[in-house]
Amino acid sequence: MATGSLQIHANPVSADIVIRSLVGAQRQPQEPEPDLVTINEATENLIHQLRGCPTDLAKLVEAVRWRPLRVVAIPAEAIIHWRKDDPRSWKLVLEWLTAMDVEVNLD
Repeated sequence: MATGSLQIHANPVSADIVIRSLVGAQRQPQEPEPDLVTINEATENLIHQLRGCPTDLAKLVEAVRWRPLRVVAIPAEAIIHWRKDDPRSWKLVLEWLTAMDVEVNLD
């Protein structure tokens, strides 16, 4: 099954992000598909927790949620800002990405 990747570009001053999906990442055929009910529940819970946070992490979660992405490219500057401005939320998102089997590549 062909899937895409996600590239995040952040403005270090405002932490605004522009999301662009890239075609090319592949899920290995032997990997089981995650349970969609579990994914939806975990994702809804995370998005609920991210509401009102000072970062744009909810946009990242939403982008991954609606696309079958296996790779997310994120600029190091964005991660630095997320870790500084809202480390708890960044940790939650990183744990969620890991649970969803999404690889994070520094851009």
